[in-house]
Amino acid sequence: MFTIKVVAKIVGESEHTIRYYCKEGLFPFLTRDKNNVRKFSEADLEGVRIVLCLRDTGMPISEIKRYMELCAEGNSTLHERLQIITEQKQRAYEEMKQLQSKIEHLEWKEKHYIELIENGAEDDCNPVKL
Repeated sequence: MFTIKVVAKIVGESEHTIRYYCKEGLFPFLTRDKNNVRKFSEADLEGVRIVLCLRDTGMPISEIKRYMELCAEGNSTLHERLQIITEQKQRAYEEMKQLQSKIEHLEWKEKHYIELIENGAEDDCNPVKL
C-alpha cells in the first residue's frame, strides 16, 4: 500500500495534485488505514495513471470523474468507457497533428535562419521589417 507522497513520486506528480484529485472524487477505489490516511494499492496506480493521462490530453475534471464513476460500476459500462477513451484518443491525435504542424514551421524557420547566417543574407521573412 502506498501513501499519497509515494504515489506522487511514482507517477511524477505533486502531492497537492493527488490530494486535490482525491477530494474531487477521482479515485473512488481508495481505502484508508486506521489513522484515516489514504492508501493506494499497486492496482490503484493504474487508476491514478489514467486520470493523469486523461487530464494531460485535455479532458475536464468533470468528465474524468464521470469516467471513473463508470469504471466503479464495472463491466456493464465497458462500451461507454470505450467510447470515452476512443474519443479522447482522437482529440489527442488532433492536438498532436496541430503541434506537429507548429514544430514543422519552427524547423523551417530555424533552417531559414541558419541559411541566412551562413550566406550573410538579409532576412526576407522578418515579421517586423525595420
